Amino acid sequence: NSTYGACPECHGLGSIYDFDPSKVITDWSKPLLDGALGPGSASQYLIRLINIAAAKYKIDLKLPFEQLPFKHQELLLVGPPQSEAPRTGFHGILAYLRDSLEEARSDTYREWMMQYQSASECPACHSQRLRPESLAVKIDGMSIAEFTALPMDRALDRARAISFTAREALVAERLRKEIVERLQFLNAVGLSYLSLERNAATLSGGEGQRIRLATQIGSRLRGVLYVL
Repeated sequence: NSTYGACPECHGLGSIYDFDPSKVITDWSKPLLDGALGPGSASQYLIRLINIAAAKYKIDLKLPFEQLPFKHQELLLVGPPQSEAPRTGFHGILAYLRDSLEEARSDTYREWMMQYQSASECPACHSQRLRPESLAVKIDGMSIAEFTALPMDRALDRARAISFTAREALVAERLRKEIVERLQFLNAVGLSYLSLERNAATLSGGEGQRIRLATQIGSRLRGVLYVL
């Protein structure tokens, strides 16, 4: 549970919350400044920057947003290349919303803004959750991320097959034994198709119950009857 090896960008979650274009543009059938834009539409400063950018890049703001060429949609949402942004002062609608959220002092406003966000893959670790130095460490040719991506039945086979030198065994054999035991319990309750990297929020109720059951079995309790 140490945060030392976690990806500094997503803090080990594997995903980050960012403004989702499909939510920020609330009605794609309308022009951007005439009903399409949700958050930010009341900002005269943002509207002025959008108009400046539209004039420079010849974007027809009277067209419904869905009818704009993809490159114009991308430019409005993400902004122009960094080298060109200073000329207009426009860095994209999403960048403006990120700054607004960061500077917001009202909890109510922050909660309102966050409803326009979605979880997306962390651009730094690509959902592997760890910093590069941690991912560079490999055991039996696999990093932690590669091992946890395996279905549990294959992960159990790999854990059983790992062989250590006498010196390595002093450090790692007990750890390997514990990992094998836990994987055996998870496989025994019918979860062999899941992988350890699976987000707990995506599990069904039955899968969650079986994981808790495997945890209880692993704790070696006595005198307890489970009725399934």
